[in-house]
Amino acid sequence: MDNNNTEFARIDPKLLRPMFYNPPRRTSAKALAALKQEIQDAGEVIVPLIVSRDMIIIDGHRRHAIALELSLPTVPVRFVDGDTNGLYLSISHTQRRMGTSDELSAYRLGG
Repeated sequence: MDNNNTEFARIDPKLLRPMFYNPPRRTSAKALAALKQEIQDAGEVIVPLIVSRDMIIIDGHRRHAIALELSLPTVPVRFVDGDTNGLYLSISHTQRRMGTSDELSAYRLGG
């Protein structure tokens, strides 16, 4: 991912579209339970979703699903430039090797 062409913002989660080949099982109620509780406790999504300029979610599908379920008015996003499919595959490959972005963020934050 090219970190030189990024921008952070808070936007309405209803404006975002999931990547079409994100596995649906990842956003099932059972898969979301613990993360949902963390977001409810915080009162917001803390870790930004990674989103292409055309509003397609590259990383953060579970956080997005929970934000919609909880009717959160905004979520933090990190817009990235580049080929959406290539970015998604790059992140997916990294997560398979290192863990999910939520796990990596918890590690970085000491949680």
